[in-house]
Amino acid sequence: MLSEGRRVRIGHVIYRLAMFCGLCLTGWSMQAAAFLFLDRKWETDQELFRSAVEYVRHDGRKVNMLLFPEGTDLNPKSRGRSDAFAVTNGRPKLEHCLYPRVLGFTFLYEMMRTNKVMDAVYDITVAYPKDIIQAEKDLILRGPPKAIYFHVKRYATADLPQIQSDLETWLGTRWVEKEQTLSKFYEKNCFSAEMKGRRLNAIPLLYVSCIAWTGLVTFWLWLLSSFLIADLYFIAAMVVYSVITFYLNGIDRFELTRFKGETASQG
Repeated sequence: MLSEGRRVRIGHVIYRLAMFCGLCLTGWSMQAAAFLFLDRKWETDQELFRSAVEYVRHDGRKVNMLLFPEGTDLNPKSRGRSDAFAVTNGRPKLEHCLYPRVLGFTFLYEMMRTNKVMDAVYDITVAYPKDIIQAEKDLILRGPPKAIYFHVKRYATADLPQIQSDLETWLGTRWVEKEQTLSKFYEKNCFSAEMKGRRLNAIPLLYVSCIAWTGLVTFWLWLLSSFLIADLYFIAAMVVYSVITFYLNGIDRFELTRFKGETASQG
């Protein structure tokens, strides 16, 4: 789901596992892009949420907060947990989705609402009419999906429940509707015959992306093989990012800690 903070200018994305934070290059770039790495411990994760929302409010820029309430991909183990939850709570089992984790969503929603940095919640459903890519190896062996469909529905904050228990029920209801929407999609390979869609592949973005990234990597390899100063810069950056990651919990938390200390001294 996507929580809208007025209009989009920058994006803050919540990632699900803090273990990826330590990965070289990929993890560091995600930290710098303001991904929030979760510990899967509510005592620390809720403080991270709180600090991030306060940072956004103080910063004043308009953001989108992207949240994946299911928390993991669809596999036999996660489906089993979802089915067990459904049986325990008297809800229907889901085939195309997993029941969402409500605690993080409701806490983040309330923090953004009370801090007045959210105008709406967007419910985004993703469907793959031909190839469902489940893991990185699928991309290598089968290539990217031939098409991806997005179903987007906007809910204004004023129309959403204000009580946590009601909001939890609302989120669960959305997932049952999402299951029905996907079931209909896989029957007809479209969300609705009446729904007007917009194609996003007018430009061959895949080829543009491949050319751009190949050129960028080639350029950096040429720099590193040709100039000593580029080697020194690369080594210095690796050292700095490593120190920040392993001793200061990552760039994202380092920045949030710096902001928290700065605002505390001003207060």
